[in-house]
Amino acid sequence: MHTALIGTDFNNVNLDLLEKIHFDYNKISEFIHSLPSDLGVEDMVIIPTCNRMEIYYTCHDYDYSKSKL
Repeated sequence: MHTALIGTDFNNVNLDLLEKIHFDYNKISEFIHSLPSDLGVEDMVIIPTCNRMEIYYTCHDYDYSKSKL
């Protein structure tokens, strides 16, 4: 099992882009339900704040999961 992180913050992207990828409660649910069933992700935590966006997840095949997210 692997633990992985996808994320960015205000130091790496401009604020306009950060606002576009920000997840509110409804978008989190939509995002999780839109994931492919064969993704191999076991658990996921999404942390949206005013200056960063992070998605932590566990998976069996890191390279495959990363290519699909």
